[in-house]
Amino acid sequence: DTENEVSKNHPFQNRDLRLALNYAIDRQEMIDHIRNGIGYPADAGIIPRALPSYNNEVVKGYSFDLAKAQELLIKAGYASGKGLDPILSNVFLPMITGLFMVTFLKY
Repeated sequence: DTENEVSKNHPFQNRDLRLALNYAIDRQEMIDHIRNGIGYPADAGIIPRALPSYNNEVVKGYSFDLAKAQELLIKAGYASGKGLDPILSNVFLPMITGLFMVTFLKY
């Protein structure tokens, strides 16, 4: 909502910041540690692999690329995350996933 003062100036309005966060998440590492290696990372959008509409040829997801994430953070004006307020979510995340994300995004 670009009319709302809070969302109009929110850092997530910055596309480079959103991209940086996507490249900073090692989805396979999450599967390995949180799900004990059971499952597949969401590597092509939000459609699960078991559904017929899943197509990683059409929908290109994000691979873990910390160097690219850091480059995008600099481009977004938040080199090494400096100047970026803590990211809070109103979306339910299981506690272990949230802890993983907080720990992992520090690097």
